[in-house]
Amino acid sequence: MNSLKNLIKKISKNEWKFIIIISVIAVILISTPFIYSFIQQDNSNFYNGKHALSPGDLPVYYSYINQIKDGNYLLINQFTAEPDQFRLLNLFWLGTGLFARITNLSPIITLHIFRIIFIPILVMIVYLFLSLFIKNISLKKTLVALLFFSSGLGMWFYNFRHYENSYLKSPTDLWVSESNIFASIYHSPHFTLSWILIIFTFILFILAIQNKKLSYSVYAGLVSLVLFQYHPYHFLTIYLVAFTYCLFLYLKQKKLKIFLNFLILALISSPSILYHLYSFTDPLISARSLQNLTLTPPIIYVILGFGIFFPFAVWGLLKIFKQKKDEKYIFLIIWFLGSFLLIYLPDFQFQRRLLQGIQLPLAFLAIAPFWDQITVIYKKMAKIYLIPVLFIIILALAAPTTIYHIGRDIIFAKNQSRHFYLSTLQKNTIDYLSDRAGPENTVLCQDTFLANILPAQLPAKVFAGHLHESIDLDNKLQLKNQFFSQSLPKNESINLFEKYNIAYVISEKKLGYDFLSKTTAIGTYFIYKINQ
Repeated sequence: MNSLKNLIKKISKNEWKFIIIISVIAVILISTPFIYSFIQQDNSNFYNGKHALSPGDLPVYYSYINQIKDGNYLLINQFTAEPDQFRLLNLFWLGTGLFARITNLSPIITLHIFRIIFIPILVMIVYLFLSLFIKNISLKKTLVALLFFSSGLGMWFYNFRHYENSYLKSPTDLWVSESNIFASIYHSPHFTLSWILIIFTFILFILAIQNKKLSYSVYAGLVSLVLFQYHPYHFLTIYLVAFTYCLFLYLKQKKLKIFLNFLILALISSPSILYHLYSFTDPLISARSLQNLTLTPPIIYVILGFGIFFPFAVWGLLKIFKQKKDEKYIFLIIWFLGSFLLIYLPDFQFQRRLLQGIQLPLAFLAIAPFWDQITVIYKKMAKIYLIPVLFIIILALAAPTTIYHIGRDIIFAKNQSRHFYLSTLQKNTIDYLSDRAGPENTVLCQDTFLANILPAQLPAKVFAGHLHESIDLDNKLQLKNQFFSQSLPKNESINLFEKYNIAYVISEKKLGYDFLSKTTAIGTYFIYKINQ
């Protein structure tokens, strides 16, 4: 029987070298656009820490880090103006924020440091997980390399995307950060940590059953407790896979004791779920949750998002059943099939979040059943010196969107895109407000892009600044447009300012409201303060 200690001991020096090489390559790939974006700064363009993969969410992460850095331990939502908000505990952002506080590093640098730190941990965890099912070292190495650098076919179908009622329909590898490992490590370390915790939970749970040691189930519960504390929706994947695996073993062995492993896992991890259920009693938390719809797009976009691996995974699954090897790989099969059921769970608004993790069993099912044939093809091509051709084919079929994400960000940085850089006017405006607008204040900003950036730079809230984080956004945008067009009646404007404690206004034109005083003009921005 394997133990966690033995699994680690069995990794040879050669394999550790491979783990280090994959980690270094991954770090270089995710850091190159980041470093280049900093290099492209000049006296009139200042890097804001964004990249093109879910760029609107990064200021939210920087806001969280800044709040902890400023001395808080619980978080509020700075992208919406409602006062007296419920303060949330988030262990991940607490940890990153405390690191930023101790080191006095900026949120942008802090987030990237954690990107780097978590990569080798994830590589090792993935390698350990595969070691539970595979002895062939070449196969393990191939799977790890593909898992970390592959993507779907989204780049080839970039124009095969459209919006329908503000709902993006597009290959998932283009825009869903959780859908594959590279997109996760590229986007944000809290997604990387989710991968680590999901896989490590499953490693411990499998070891608990293999070794008949309930202590491993306790450890699995503790790992899940941390995971659910900041990503509670993953309880569906963890619980479904763990319970179904126990059910399969019970039907085979007729031993009810097997379910103790699941009960221990569920009981120990449940406090995090209960905490989030309690937080939903707050009307603002509940409202934000209800409008944060992350639905899974139609299956064709998911298939394109997983690319060439999906049809081979289905073929590999059928081959495993035909060869009656399903018992050996039953855990992976349950994870693969169960996850695909969950991502289309009816009346569940976080469907798309549950895409995270599917790539691992999918890649296994797409490669492992065909390894003998793959080895033969490789040897034949090596004899006639066609390995470079094979490498190009693999890149074109297995990693086009990975290349696209890196290349797109380098091009945006080269062109100093306004999505990546603050102008001198925007930076000076932020600097002006940084000493004036405090945590108790709200800023009403006409420039939508600047409104999304402000909470990452200031302790103040914004009236409206994010598609999902700003409560009742459509109504707020309507009020905002009426205010800046000066068609909102004076008494309604004053009530709006009092209700949301709006202290400062950033306008792109002069305003004629007599209850406002212009404090300064910075280029085309006019900054007003409400008269006391």
